[in-house]
Amino acid sequence: MKNRISIRDCLNSNTAALRASTESIFERISSAFSVNTTVDLDFAEIRFISRSFAHSLVSWIDSVGSREKISFSNLNQEVSQMLELVRHTQDVPRTDYTRSDIAPSDDEIELQRDFLEVR
Repeated sequence: MKNRISIRDCLNSNTAALRASTESIFERISSAFSVNTTVDLDFAEIRFISRSFAHSLVSWIDSVGSREKISFSNLNQEVSQMLELVRHTQDVPRTDYTRSDIAPSDDEIELQRDFLEVR
């Protein structure tokens, strides 16, 4: 069985700009799930989503392990591109490093010398 959740109805708007507004969607998704259920997030009439909204939504879906149980429908080109951009950046492995791990460039060293001479 597939449950459809209208993003427009959840937000009462045709834009999804605030990260905080994803909470109502998460609650609706959580209550719609059962063992044999999938959820379709219907983006009909949604003209814009911010990167922070998309990031929050995609991160939550990944955190609950439901990528295969949640689908998106009626995406316009801009919404689709933003979700793809966020998904792509989350799928790319990150490198952990601190600023001390990076050797200063010759330009940075020269700037530091100039700064110290001025003082």
